[in-house]
Amino acid sequence: MAPNGQYISVAGQGVAKVRTEEILLLKELMEKGVLKPVIDRRYSFEQIADAHRYVETGHKKGRVAIKVGQDREL
Repeated sequence: MAPNGQYISVAGQGVAKVRTEEILLLKELMEKGVLKPVIDRRYSFEQIADAHRYVETGHKKGRVAIKVGQDREL
C-alpha cells in the first residue's frame, strides 16, 4: 500500500474484521519481500462496473484494484 494509503474492503456478512495489527504485519511482510501481492488488473473508480464484470467472469488470477481519487497512478 502506498504511504498514507487506505485499505478498503467490500465484504459480505461472516467476514472477519481486519485488525490494525494484522494490516501492519502484512505491510511488514510485503516490505521484506516475504509476501508478494498479485494485482491482476487495475481500474479507475469510473470503470468500477467493468471491474465487477471482469471479476464475475471467474478468470481473474489475483486481486482487482480500484483507484479512488485522482492524485496518484495505480
